[in-house]
Amino acid sequence: MITIREITQQVKAEKALKDHQRRLRAFFESPLLGAIYWNMNGAITDANDRFLEMMGYTRDELVTGKVKWTEMTPAAYAAADEHALAELRATGIDTPYEKEYIRKDGGHIPILIGAVMLDERRQDGIAFVIDVSSRKKAEQAARESEEQFRTLAESMPNLAFWAEPDGSVTWYNRRWYEYTGIPREQMAGWGWRSLHDAAMLPQVVERWRAALQSGDSFEMELPLRGADGQFRSFLARVVPVKYPNGTIRRWFGTYTDVSALRDARELLAKHKEELESVVAQRTAQLQEVVDELGAFSYSVSHDLRTPLRTIIGFGELLVTDHGATLPGEAKALLNRMVRAAQRMNALITDLLKYSQMSRGELYIEVLDPHPLIQEIVEANLVATPAATIHVVGPFPKVRASRVALQQCLANLVANAIKFSRPGVPPVVTIRAESEPDRVRLNVEDNGVGIAPQHRDRVWAMFERLSSNYDGTGVGLAIVRKAMERMGGQIGVESEVGVGSTFWIELPAPVGPEATR
Repeated sequence: MITIREITQQVKAEKALKDHQRRLRAFFESPLLGAIYWNMNGAITDANDRFLEMMGYTRDELVTGKVKWTEMTPAAYAAADEHALAELRATGIDTPYEKEYIRKDGGHIPILIGAVMLDERRQDGIAFVIDVSSRKKAEQAARESEEQFRTLAESMPNLAFWAEPDGSVTWYNRRWYEYTGIPREQMAGWGWRSLHDAAMLPQVVERWRAALQSGDSFEMELPLRGADGQFRSFLARVVPVKYPNGTIRRWFGTYTDVSALRDARELLAKHKEELESVVAQRTAQLQEVVDELGAFSYSVSHDLRTPLRTIIGFGELLVTDHGATLPGEAKALLNRMVRAAQRMNALITDLLKYSQMSRGELYIEVLDPHPLIQEIVEANLVATPAATIHVVGPFPKVRASRVALQQCLANLVANAIKFSRPGVPPVVTIRAESEPDRVRLNVEDNGVGIAPQHRDRVWAMFERLSSNYDGTGVGLAIVRKAMERMGGQIGVESEVGVGSTFWIELPAPVGPEATR
């Protein structure tokens, strides 16, 4: 007799069970979290490598029953374990909860544990354990940091607050309540609006909502009502505190009392207006005096030159026509008189040039300095044939007044020739240096040189460093004034007994001007 049974369903069930056990085993052996097989008697029947690593035990120490899971639990968590076991008996699964285990070395490790009952008859199951030490440390650090912040915020003189990402305020510091006099419960959420000036509140709310939407900082000066009912000016600043991924965790804000600063600004603005009025009035008066003095000096200079020309002309005529019949002493005195009149005439001429340079209109244009330099060189070589003058090009174009630039270069070249060393023929070199926006013209000589302590003095009016050389002491002052009016600069480099380099620096033409 042959019996045939249908075992298809049985085979499928066994296969499904094996697949389930294989998947469960793979999950059990995962290195991501600790796992143990356990029973209600407190025994651990198996443990994965991650759990052994967490606890510091060997597998033999745990699965042979030498150490029970109940013994690894501190007494403080016994009640939590009993609640979990009751939940397991009732439902077959418990709600994951936090507790601690005692490691083999005696240290405590915080964990998150959840268990599932596998066999109600044998009262055993599997538990999954996650080490939450890092999270606990982070939480503790956050608590300590927040406590430190609260301590700092409570001690600061500013009004301070925390707000949630949606803008609702959850905390104010002590100084806020002292200033406002409003109870804590009335300040929660958006309660702060009741303290703002009604006329300005819509603008404040609009800007605050815009900051919440954009995630940008908020800053605004606004009035805030105090416990006495009076408004004072505050500078409100609110900045976002973000998570590492950039999302906003909360907002931190401060209100700084700037009433005194505002009052000071208003007072300063008032004084500034008064001062500007006084300065404008005094400037106008001073300008009037300067104009009158300028006109007076110009008139006097012109009037003085007429008798001086007469003195010089008659003096030279006497020397020429009657010098042979005059006694020697009289002739010497007459020559001294003529030279003095000539020096006076030269001084008046230079003063007129300085006055014109200070007061006259200067037409600024783009020009090539090379032709001006050539004219000046030729004139000086005629006057001083013993001099040697080198002109080293090229010379870039500059923005300057033709008349003023010619006067400056003429004075510098004349001085370079005049202040030569005794017995040493003067050698002068004129060259240019250029940058994109500036051009420097150098006048170099081999003359007596200038001591370092005197280099700033040479540009002053009537300044003469030596009586051995003729001059009025006005020439370099004219150069300085001309460069001021043309937006240029001046300077000198010198060594006593070697020579000097006087330079003037002028703006270079840019853009379309440079191609003219």
